[in-house]
Amino acid sequence: MDHQPRRKAIVLGASIAGLLAARALSDSFNEVLLIERAELPDGPEPRPTVPQGRHSHGLLAGGIDALERLLPGLVAELGAQGCQSGDNLRDVSWVFGGK
Repeated sequence: MDHQPRRKAIVLGASIAGLLAARALSDSFNEVLLIERAELPDGPEPRPTVPQGRHSHGLLAGGIDALERLLPGLVAELGAQGCQSGDNLRDVSWVFGGK
């Protein structure tokens, strides 16, 4: 009989950081409990508790690599769901101060 203690990790907040922390912890803990104060929507929509949720977001290559290591197949799945992809330095015009 295995007498190893059950190890539980608790993550507060289901932001992208909280979700990825829970995923990373799942390799080392028997159970990961994710606690979120707001109700999560059924589909991809901004949440009232995430003020930056309606802003444009970019992810650098290192971030994409890290996500793909934690969640293999994520990049292909996002593309299949219509997520736009591009190079933030090549494909985007940055405007500061309205000029």
